[in-house]
Amino acid sequence: MKPIRLTMHAFGPYKDRTTIDFERLDEHGLFVISGPTGAGKTTIFDAMTYALYGAASGEDRSAEARALRSDFATDDVPTTVEFTFRVRERTYRVYRQLAYRKKGNKTDTPRKDELYEIIEGAEHPIVDRQMKTEVDRTLQQLIGFTEEQFTQLVLLPQGEFRKFLTSNTENKEAILRKIFQTGRFSAVEEQLKQRVKEEKASYDTLADELTYVTRSLNELPFTVQALDEELNESHLHYVAIMQEIERMMEQYEEKKTEATRQTKKAQKEADATKTLYDQAESWNERFRTYEVKKKEREAYLAKKEERDRRADEWQRAQRAERVLPKFEEYNERLQEAIAVKNEWNEVKERLERTEQAYEEANRAYAEIVKEEPKRDALRLELLDLEKRREQVARLSERKATFERLDQEAQQAAKQVEEAGVTVGRLTDEVRALKTEVKRNEKRIEPYDEKLVEHHAYEQQLNVLRQLEELKARERQLSLQYIEQKQRKNMQEEATIRLRKKWLTSEAAALRHHLEDGEPCPVCGSLDHAIVEGEEEEAVSNEALERAEEALREATSQFADVQARYETVQREYKQMEIVRQERHIFQTIAQLEEMHEATLEAMRFIEAERKKRPELLKQLEEKETAEQRARETYEALQRTAQQRATARAEAKVAYETTLEAIGGEEQSIEAFDDVVTKRRATYEQVMERAQRVEKKKREVERQLTEERTREKEKHDEYEKLVAHGKRVRAAYDALLEREQFESQATFEDAIPHIENIEAHRSYVESYDRDVYALEQAIAALEEQLEGKERVDSTALLEQWTKERSHVEEMVAYLHQIDRQLEGGTNVLKRMRQTMQSMKDIEQRLATVQDVYDMFKGDNPQKISFERFIQLEYFERIIQAANLRFAKLSRGQYQFVRRDEVARHGAKSGLDLDIYDEYTGQARDVKTLSGGEKFLASLCLSLGMSDVIQSFNGAISIETLFIDEGFGTLDEESLQEAIKVLIDLQQTGRMIGVISHVDELKRTLPARIEVKKSKDGYSTASVETT
Repeated sequence: MKPIRLTMHAFGPYKDRTTIDFERLDEHGLFVISGPTGAGKTTIFDAMTYALYGAASGEDRSAEARALRSDFATDDVPTTVEFTFRVRERTYRVYRQLAYRKKGNKTDTPRKDELYEIIEGAEHPIVDRQMKTEVDRTLQQLIGFTEEQFTQLVLLPQGEFRKFLTSNTENKEAILRKIFQTGRFSAVEEQLKQRVKEEKASYDTLADELTYVTRSLNELPFTVQALDEELNESHLHYVAIMQEIERMMEQYEEKKTEATRQTKKAQKEADATKTLYDQAESWNERFRTYEVKKKEREAYLAKKEERDRRADEWQRAQRAERVLPKFEEYNERLQEAIAVKNEWNEVKERLERTEQAYEEANRAYAEIVKEEPKRDALRLELLDLEKRREQVARLSERKATFERLDQEAQQAAKQVEEAGVTVGRLTDEVRALKTEVKRNEKRIEPYDEKLVEHHAYEQQLNVLRQLEELKARERQLSLQYIEQKQRKNMQEEATIRLRKKWLTSEAAALRHHLEDGEPCPVCGSLDHAIVEGEEEEAVSNEALERAEEALREATSQFADVQARYETVQREYKQMEIVRQERHIFQTIAQLEEMHEATLEAMRFIEAERKKRPELLKQLEEKETAEQRARETYEALQRTAQQRATARAEAKVAYETTLEAIGGEEQSIEAFDDVVTKRRATYEQVMERAQRVEKKKREVERQLTEERTREKEKHDEYEKLVAHGKRVRAAYDALLEREQFESQATFEDAIPHIENIEAHRSYVESYDRDVYALEQAIAALEEQLEGKERVDSTALLEQWTKERSHVEEMVAYLHQIDRQLEGGTNVLKRMRQTMQSMKDIEQRLATVQDVYDMFKGDNPQKISFERFIQLEYFERIIQAANLRFAKLSRGQYQFVRRDEVARHGAKSGLDLDIYDEYTGQARDVKTLSGGEKFLASLCLSLGMSDVIQSFNGAISIETLFIDEGFGTLDEESLQEAIKVLIDLQQTGRMIGVISHVDELKRTLPARIEVKKSKDGYSTASVETT
């Protein structure tokens, strides 16, 4: 990745839009970024990282993105970063706008994330949706680095790249894991560890279950003395035990076969008795049905008179229904004729009123014709008045103009006076605000110093609080560990007791069904006396299964708590080592007091910093207001002079016009009032004439329409009368044909029409039911001829006794089945458990071998992931030594420490320095500050070379270094510059943040960052 252009706006200390053109630096390749402390040099790196990854650079600076917004920015200016860069000869532009909240708003302004490829000067989107997740993912694919890798290899913030030099094996392992993506091997190791733990736990659980199941066999109902002796031995012979159980169950199956034969015989006898009983009940039921049918027939015969009455009404209603349509048609025709006659009478009345109106309209029109000369005289008078109005209007306009200009001149003079007072007041306010801004600037100077103290105290407090939290978690988990262990043991004992009770209750249930002297089908004993304790409450299979499920759950929960307890203990020891390494010896209370004091100072400074933008804004607003007020004052003076001149000219014009019309002033309003009255009189006369003419035309049209309508209604009435006579004749003929003596008898039958269906249904249902009863009675009499009732009570009692015997036999068989099922389940569980244990043993051996290899169970204590990392590390050392030997003038070279660390600590990635002067190796931490910087720089460059050699798709064309050169002597500085120049000659662009004057003089190009007196910064590219 090679930068081309970076633009920041309202970003960090950069209030205004600031653009850095890296193409001007490209021809030099090596440049320095200089400026005062806190001016915003590292902010340039933050802007690049934010553009590419949406976060700032460095561990201490990658806070919430909102903190990147400039404190000097106003609400209407968004925080934006625009970065144009080149990757593999292709050019891209990324644009990001930070979400922020304006004053008074409840929601944030939305953020923006956009990514384009620039092809021949035109931008083309390369993501489907311009949103953060897609832009981030595409950028990472283009650059080839994650954010952590980018800050380790391309953008080296303050102190970030020195960590890799002085860190121990564990920290280097974490760094290499991020850079070379070896975390997948660590993840595999953790999965294998969990797999070994799970397989061991499964094997132990199965072993406990097998022992438990086997020990409980001596309580089965069919256990014999030989099996009891086998179970009492300390070492169980599982195969012999299962063979003995199978032999006992075969004997018990024979008993079951005999019991089944006897049950079938008893069932056959009971079925025969039941058949005889059902036949007797069938004949008795027919006798009862015969009596019921005869009673129903008598009830129907009692309703015969009602049936005849409803049949007569049914016949009359049917005849009336045939006449009804013609009767209704006659009534409709009669009503239509009456309605049309009424309409005809109304039309004749309207015709008479229209003829009278026509005569009145003719008289009014004759009067209008006589008044035409009067209307012409009024029209000529109006034309003369309109000609005279122009002269009167000109005088009135010039008088109004003079009066208006006179008032405006007076008002302008007053405004000039008021503006002068405002200018004086604003000048005093600007002077006071400038004094307050200077005081505020002095109060916020120590902010950076307090910020460093604040971060240091926070990190120390974080370590102590984590130690305290881990200690509390250890105590809590210790109690849970003891509690879960006790719960598991208690549940195990309860399950064993419950299984014994279940076996005892099964044996007792079997004894209840055996007679004295009858051999037990299980053990053959003739004595079935109940043993003391067997009458306890019976235990169901479901209760036993719930107990065993509870035991499994308790065992699982105990294993989970045990694992978490061990993890917390290990984390506490690791955090204690961190505390000692960082030399943290104060208590939390002491650190909190020191931290609070620093915070209080920072809060005061922060309050002053927050006030500063507002003060600057107020000052800028007051200065702008003062300037505007001064400009307004001068403009008002010019306006007042102009208005005084215009007033004098308007006065001369008015007096000239007044003199021209004879010196007598006449208002245009009074003249217009005369004209208006004469025009109103003329318009009234004309409007009356037009209204009379229109009324005459309308009455003539209406008279024609009414005469036509009267003739139509007369003809329609005559037609309806003729048709009604024909319908009446047809209706009278139909009454006679349906045998109605008069219209009254017909109308009496009409109400029964709606009951036709009810009458028909009743009559037909009655006849049908009576017929069916007669047929049924005749059939029953034929069947029962010569038959008598049978007493079936004795047959029922015999069948009930035989059925009870069958049920007892079936219950006995079910009991045998349950006992056999218990034995079968025990055998099945033993076989399954033994097979599962064998499978687990084979899997565990394989998984354990692989896990031991991955976790580093070897003399060197090197895990598989670290073994892979060693290959990368050795190559990094080789590449770094090529430059380190040159920079140290042949004195130093890196060597990897081979010795195994003590106390089980991780080893293999620790670095030593071999000193050619002494011939001995020593810890890299013994190097001086300048030597550490050079060593760190060489390691970082070596890592960059290795990454490119292993991944050809990644091209590191740019390197930025933040601080470190100030610790070098003059000779070392020159050597470091030579190394950077060698790198630059390979085509890389290298930028360095430094306060060292020698770098500024040596390097021909630089980015100069300047801080204004108001606190915000600017940046520019300068070359020589």
